[in-house]
Formats: sequence, structure tokens, C-alpha cells
Amino acid sequence: MRISGTLIGVALGLLSSGVPAAEATCLRLPQSRIALQLYSVIRELQPPPEPGAPRPGLGSTLTVDAGRLDALLGELHDIGWRNIETVGGNLGIGDAGLKSALETHQLQVVAAHESLNQPGWESVLDRARLLGQTFVGSSVFGTPGLDTLDNVLATAANLNKLGEAAHARGLKFYIHSHRDEFTHQFSYDVKGNGHPQLVTAWEIVAARTDPRYVSFEIDIHWARLAMGVDRFDDLLKFLRAHRSRVALLHFKDTAADGRIADLGRGTTDWRRVLAAAGPQVQFYIWEFDNPPQPLASAKIAYNYMTCDSR
Repeated sequence: MRISGTLIGVALGLLSSGVPAAEATCLRLPQSRIALQLYSVIRELQPPPEPGAPRPGLGSTLTVDAGRLDALLGELHDIGWRNIETVGGNLGIGDAGLKSALETHQLQVVAAHESLNQPGWESVLDRARLLGQTFVGSSVFGTPGLDTLDNVLATAANLNKLGEAAHARGLKFYIHSHRDEFTHQFSYDVKGNGHPQLVTAWEIVAARTDPRYVSFEIDIHWARLAMGVDRFDDLLKFLRAHRSRVALLHFKDTAADGRIADLGRGTTDWRRVLAAAGPQVQFYIWEFDNPPQPLASAKIAYNYMTCDSR
């Protein structure tokens, strides 16, 4: 999706005004650049998972009632959302069924959290093409994991292969970050200059993957927890340093106690985040893990992002 340079410049000019997040009324982002991660409203379709159960998208598939899904998509459209990021495959209603439900409510899938731990990657790419997605990715970095340096290197190699396959189908592959990617650190020559240094697993994966095939979705909440909620400048420095690899941002706000907050009601200065991340970010995607009132939170997020008080 191409957005005019003028529009981006106007939006980022507003966003870099230096007004603290707590004092900001809204961000005035273009509707075409924002999206909702479906996991934020998943309890409208299913009860919260049992403790220890895998989240949808973390190697699991998700099955929902088609009628409840239809009603939910209609409510999201009424709030103002036009783009979504899916989770858990085709939600158990088939690829064609999901496409039909989305078209009925004029919603476009722009990205998807899919499982990387299955032999059917081509079927994931088929679905992405059918739904007209720009991005296809995952909420995890996949196997063998990030707990040792050898595993980090093997994980990066696997991501490169998946991304190359997506690229061949005209899709952009991305990986969503949580905490472990930043808290796992290893001595590694990430710059290739013969001088190893202590760097994060995220930095190693970024260095060992081809930018043509692998990009990243940074979840601002989890990045803040990993780097330190009181070390906001570290987050901004990271975003500036790696903006060429960051294609998507998860807009997840953080309360003073480290819990997730409704968007615009936490401690994150979103104007500074957006200025640091840069204009190359394609979509700003709202996510809130299991909010008590999902649709109310979805409306708060939409209004905050767009300044539309419908």
C-alpha cells in the first residue's frame, strides 16, 4: 500500500509535537494505516484460555461460531475499523468462508499471525493471497527457539526460508516480538567486524536474515517490559537504529504497574514512538490481550488513533 509523502509528513508532524501521551487527546492517524489485531476481541468469540493453554496463533488453530464472528465483524466495522490482523488460521470457517465474512463487512486483512510449526506453509501463503493480504507472519519466532546461540542462528535460517517462500508469492513476511527476543543475550559478532559483543537474540536474527525476506513487527508493550518500563529512551533508540527492518508496530499501551492499558490511557508517549519508528512503518496495529470489555476497548483505541469520536 502506498501512502502519499505529504500525508505521512503531516501525520508525523502532528505526532512529533512533543505533547506527553497522558495529555494527548488523539493521534489523528489515517484510517488506512491502522488495524486491529483480532486477538484483542477474541473473548467475544471464545472464553479466555485456561492458564497454560496456548494462545491462538502460538502453534494452534482457532475455531469460532460463524454467527458470532459475523456479528463481531459488523460491530468492528461500525466502530470504524477497516483493516484487521488475523490470528489462528481461518477461524474454522474455511478460507473462502472467512473471505466472504470479511467482504460482507468491508474489512481487509492486512497481516496475519500464522503458525510456523506446520508443514503446510504453502497453504498459509495460499490463504494470504486469497484474502489479499500484504503481510503474512507469526507471533513467535518458531523453532528451534532462542535459548542458545546455536538455536538463534538456526531459527534465523528457518525464518529466512519461510520469508523467501512468501516473497516468491508476492507477500511480505514478518515476525512479532515479545520479551524473550530482547532478554536473551549472547556474545556475537553481529557487525561482522571481528569483534563479538553482547547483543540480543533479536539483533542476531535481524543480522542473519535477508531484509528482502524478513521484516519485524515490534510490540511496544512487550519491548518496554523487556527494556525497562522506566527506560523509555532505550526503546526509542532501538526503533531509530532498526527502523529499516520494522514494517509494523503493535500499539499496546502500558500502565505504570506494567500491565496492559487501554490505548492512550497508559504511560507510553505514542508521538515519540511514531517519530522514532519512522514513516516506513506500513500499519499501526492495536492489540490488547484479553481486555475485560473488548469492544469498548476497541472503540477507545480507534478513537485515540484517528480522532474520530463516532
